[in-house]
Amino acid sequence: MYRTPIPRFMKIKALVFLMCSAVFNHLSAQSLPDHWTLDEQNHRLIIGGATDSDIFETTTIHQMDIEFSQSNWWSLLGAN
Repeated sequence: MYRTPIPRFMKIKALVFLMCSAVFNHLSAQSLPDHWTLDEQNHRLIIGGATDSDIFETTTIHQMDIEFSQSNWWSLLGAN
């Protein structure tokens, strides 16, 4: 089987393209905002410095009552 050789200028052009794309890809990468942290041990992204244990109380169930002024609140909810 005969293969046509790749011209030298094409090899150089491809090499330059790969090197430039690697450099520009590195330059365009963004870092995390200051209030975000990455917990690499647990593979979690923590936003605002608070973890689940800081926000939720897992041993207590709170009751929440909601009152609607319109009597057809269920129809209005379904329409939206």
